[in-house]
Amino acid sequence: MTALGTEFLVEAYASSMKTVTTLLEGKVKVTGSSLDEILLPNEQIVYHNTSGTYAKNQVDTDAMLRPGKSDLVFRSEKLASILSALEARYHVNIQCMTHVYDNRLLTVRFSQNETLEQSLKILSNVVGGMKYTIQGNVVFIEQE
Repeated sequence: MTALGTEFLVEAYASSMKTVTTLLEGKVKVTGSSLDEILLPNEQIVYHNTSGTYAKNQVDTDAMLRPGKSDLVFRSEKLASILSALEARYHVNIQCMTHVYDNRLLTVRFSQNETLEQSLKILSNVVGGMKYTIQGNVVFIEQE
């Protein structure tokens, strides 16, 4: 990526099969093996790491996370991506002890003011049948 006087978001979690770049303001150039695009405000590139393919989309950046300004918002995301974001936000290690939720796409919003426990409770309500335990800075996710 090359920033061209801009504000943008990058989601590149190790557990995710995709890398997402979303432009909030200015311009950003995104390049890769099969990728050479310039993003304008309210555009997003979703790069699929395994296939090397990508899609360029229009998005509502007002509803997305702006560092220090907003909530964490997920629309049709896998649990692994959501857990990675929660790990980064709360500086914890989250261990998902089941694969039953792997293929479900979830839509959820976490307020910037919520505690880890509050966010996990919201997530368990959205997922249904999920329980969690917190031991120090490690969170264990299991099926009820």
